[in-house]
Amino acid sequence: MILDIEKMVLAGALSMGATQAFAELSEPLRGPEIGSSAGNCFVGPFPIASKPGHYASLCEVMTDAEKCLAYVKYHFNSDGSSNLTTHPEKLKYCVEAISKELLGE
Repeated sequence: MILDIEKMVLAGALSMGATQAFAELSEPLRGPEIGSSAGNCFVGPFPIASKPGHYASLCEVMTDAEKCLAYVKYHFNSDGSSNLTTHPEKLKYCVEAISKELLGE
């Protein structure tokens, strides 16, 4: 009986490890779970800000709203404050892009 429980625990641990390894190898997240480095892609008329990391291959297929969401998320601090004042034109564009996609305009 103890061996069966140990096997179950081991199988569960292996399964969790395999799931984590798969997640690391799979495509970067999109939509509301998108990672902040996607905000480095070109957005509308704005060029690539810096290397988008593992999002580089998705810069062409992500919507501007997705890239803008990542851009905005990246610039918020854990205390709720933001440092979005460095590129006000890009922020304005992003707010409009996100609003259009959310409102379906």
